Amino acid sequence: MSPSGPSPSVAGQSPARINLRGVEGVVIDMDSGEPIAGARVSFGDTEVWSGPDGSFLLIAPLTTEDSITANKEGYIGARRRVRSGTSADYGTCRLELVSLDSDKAPPPAPGN
Repeated sequence: MSPSGPSPSVAGQSPARINLRGVEGVVIDMDSGEPIAGARVSFGDTEVWSGPDGSFLLIAPLTTEDSITANKEGYIGARRRVRSGTSADYGTCRLELVSLDSDKAPPPAPGN
């Protein structure tokens, strides 16, 4: 866009006041410690998929508090709350998914 053109906007925020922050991290299997490729990682309205090494990078609008979530079929998803600083990126995040076959997976709910 040209400097005189309209600024990008995010719902609920003034176009001139959008602050983007980076969230990077890795999605791993809690039992084995192995990276999980192809996990959906979400932060606010932004989502990406983890790479072959389990890594991800999100660039998202800054909020005072939000959650990063990771999900993949065959696993119990993970959620991590993050709080923003005034000038720092959210930083590096490690999300550990539990395989449904794991001894650490909770038992199924009654009736399921």
